[in-house]
Amino acid sequence: MNDEKNTQWHSAFYSAMMMEMNADRQYLDCRKEYLLNTKPLQIDMLIIRKNRDVTLQNEIGRIFKGHNIIEYKSPNDSMGIDQYFKTYAYACLYKAAADGSNGIESGDISVTMVRNRRPVKLFKWFRSQGCHIEEAYKGIYYVGGAGFFDTQVIVSRELTGDNHIWIKALTDSMKPEDMHRLITESGKVTDRRELDYIDSIMQVSAKANRKLFQGVKEEENMFEVLKDLMQPQWDMEVEKEAQKSYARGEEHGKELGFAQGEERGISRGISQGISQGISQGEARMIVKFHNNGYSLEQIAEASEKTLEEVRRIIEDSSNKPNG
Repeated sequence: MNDEKNTQWHSAFYSAMMMEMNADRQYLDCRKEYLLNTKPLQIDMLIIRKNRDVTLQNEIGRIFKGHNIIEYKSPNDSMGIDQYFKTYAYACLYKAAADGSNGIESGDISVTMVRNRRPVKLFKWFRSQGCHIEEAYKGIYYVGGAGFFDTQVIVSRELTGDNHIWIKALTDSMKPEDMHRLITESGKVTDRRELDYIDSIMQVSAKANRKLFQGVKEEENMFEVLKDLMQPQWDMEVEKEAQKSYARGEEHGKELGFAQGEERGISRGISQGISQGISQGEARMIVKFHNNGYSLEQIAEASEKTLEEVRRIIEDSSNKPNG
């Protein structure tokens, strides 16, 4: 249960939606955790269409109007009647906050609710209220007659096709074929911003499906792709730690300068500081990847360290007092 609370599902959901809508993103303005007003009420995601004349390619976006309220529930979160009314209320507040009288028409707003499992009780309640539920696409259900706003419910585990691999990755019961597709498609991406999105998705997915991802070492091609995906994040974290240590190294160098000659002492101190920073950065990344579900073998390959070195760093970290 602690892992569920610590897993950054909502951050990964934003990244997954950005990858889902990749082909249509130039026509959309996507906003994460949009604040409804000055009080702490925020929508998980707001998507505004920039060009109404373009037909969106992704099936999730076919229902989209000018303004689209997105509510996401992680695998163990409830999606019931009250959650629906909360999302509906968000849409109402968003409309009411628009500039001018009827600044945004109700027909120009849609509501999307996303969860891994089908909300059986909510669907039953919809039907009891005279609403019509239509499976417009596999895993995508349109709810007719549910108030003023066009509404859809996305059941991510029921989605099919390569267009939805990112949303399907947000599960704690991933199938091997879905993991293979995720890793393969991730390996084809070269854009830096998209790689950041994928990193967010991968971290959550690997942590929630630890045993499945640890088994990747048995499949050489998959392992190589996964290692390549880990590498940019690895290098960035190590570089960040080295930069932070530069200033500390300069201070250390000034102290050495009194004994060894100022220029030589500062140079040596900076060198020691950067070396220490790189070591600290590598240790942080080893622990981070281990916490996110990667096996010791996978981490050893990415870090170019021995299994014993990786194991010792993880053990040393677990022995350190918190705080």
